Formats: sequence, structure tokens, C-alpha cells
Amino acid sequence: MVALELIALRAYALSMKALQIIGLWISFGSSAFVEPIYPPNAISGGTVVAALHSVAGKVEQIEIPWGEEPFLNSAKSALEQWRLHPDKDSDDLVIVHFRQPNIYYLKDAGEKMGGRRTTDVLPYPKTIIGPAYPAQILGQGAVILRMEISAEGRVAEVQTVKSAGSLTDVSIEAVRQWEFEPAEDYRGEPKASSAYAVLVYRFPLTEQKK
Repeated sequence: MVALELIALRAYALSMKALQIIGLWISFGSSAFVEPIYPPNAISGGTVVAALHSVAGKVEQIEIPWGEEPFLNSAKSALEQWRLHPDKDSDDLVIVHFRQPNIYYLKDAGEKMGGRRTTDVLPYPKTIIGPAYPAQILGQGAVILRMEISAEGRVAEVQTVKSAGSLTDVSIEAVRQWEFEPAEDYRGEPKASSAYAVLVYRFPLTEQKK
């Protein structure tokens, strides 16, 4: 009898462990984020604003109200592979900022966004602040962040979706200063919303900007 109880307890423990693994797979594996590649021929930075329409998690349509080559194709190629919200259809705003590669370029004073948002249910960026390189760090790659945006158009909270070491902290510091036109509800009133920020870095140039 004792042996049977031990077997039952072990079986229960294994089943609970399996459920935990499945839960972790669902929570972390339900979304997929592909990072854009910094165009090798680019000598300055740029920003692409994209509105993604997903059906059952798959990106079916991308509208680009702001952005230009060589950054446009890189951003779009990556975003086409994103997988979001597999349990529903959704619209998401993504801002892809390719950081100016000059190492002495400390920080954007503020890049005013042009273009027009494709739908009022999504926010739209007004001002983008570019990050500075952290001191004594030379790195490249992409940081992906999810921003919670208040009804006033301010970044209220930032969550890290994909980190890139020391580049993550300066990315978060920068996006906290971004300003948005807030999303609107069905009555045309401002409402809280969310958006994604992708900050792409390449190994910086050492030639001083004139």
C-alpha cells in the first residue's frame, strides 16, 4: 500500500512538473520577435513606424506611415515574421529606431515624427529620443520593448521583451521620454494603450561627427 502511494505521489509530481513546463512554453513561446538587421550601407540613423494587423497571431498586413530606405526594408522583413496574440486578431504599433552609429553622437535632442497614423485605435509617436551608448561599451544588436502609453500620450511603463546586455538600460531610458498622440476609444476620447519599440544598434563608428 505504501509503495502504491509513493508511486501515485511521484506520478502526481511528474504531472505537475509537466504542467509547469507547458505553462512556461505557452507564456514565453506564444509570441515570437525577430530583430531587424542594421543595413550595412547606412551611415546615419533612421526611424520606421509600422502598424501591424495580425490574424490569429500571424502578421497579415503592415502599413508604414513613416520611414525610408535603407531602413524600411530591414524593418518590414523582420516584422513580417513576428507572431503576436495567437488567440485573437489584433492591431499593434511598432516603432523601429536605428541608432545613429557615430560613437560621439551622444543623444537625440528629439526627432519629430512625420506621417499620419493609420487608425485612431492605435497611438502615434510625436517625438522620438535616441539613446546614447553606455560608457565604455561597444555593442550591437536589437532591444525590443513593450511600452504602456497613458491617455495623455506619455510612456507610463516599459517592459523588456528582448534584451541586449548593457544596451537595454539606455534603450529604456530613451523610450521613457518618447511622446505620443494617444489612442482613442469609440467616442473619440483619449485612452491608454500600448506599443512596441525596437532599438537597433551597430558597432559604432569612431570618426567624430563634424
